[in-house]
Amino acid sequence: MAHSATVEAGDSPAYQNKLLGLLGDRDPIEVMSKTPVFIRRVVAENAVRRFGGFLAVEIWESALIAKNEGGVTRPPSFLLHYDAGSFQKTLLEEFQAALSEVSVMQEHAKVTLAPAKTIAPSGRNPILEPFDRSLLLGIEIDPIYLSSIKKNLYPLVLLEFAKSFGVALKRLFFAYASAETRGDIPSDSGRGEQRWRNH
Repeated sequence: MAHSATVEAGDSPAYQNKLLGLLGDRDPIEVMSKTPVFIRRVVAENAVRRFGGFLAVEIWESALIAKNEGGVTRPPSFLLHYDAGSFQKTLLEEFQAALSEVSVMQEHAKVTLAPAKTIAPSGRNPILEPFDRSLLLGIEIDPIYLSSIKKNLYPLVLLEFAKSFGVALKRLFFAYASAETRGDIPSDSGRGEQRWRNH
């Protein structure tokens, strides 16, 4: 808010008038609702100009929770939502392989590909409308760390899942940066890749 620098500290009416002046005849509520989408778009466009590509990943829990009382009875699983017209097959296979390495209780994850036109949780809008050189990926998680009826949390299961899932995300982002962006990758990225390979 660079324009507010001319307003004296504590002068609320002047500050409000300044904001209304910037809004003009636009509806403040509408502008506020569109601001997050606008900011994400600006960030994405600048990343494309600087690096040649942009990947946005939205992660959400599945609303359909299988029976899971008395402890974990199934391996982790993911639905990988993607636009089939945007993703290269090799990159998608890398993402699938990364998530397949997630393990809990020595059980490796099942990853199901789910091509879709809209990448978002059911009933929600996408966090970003894809454009040239940008990709939007949705990862839907089966929350095996919750019981299905009382929604009790299994802390140790969540801890193990989060650690393994974090490693998979690093691998996923490394695969995208290597294949779809330009410029030098930081010198320690190779060591980071080796770390997840040895994990």
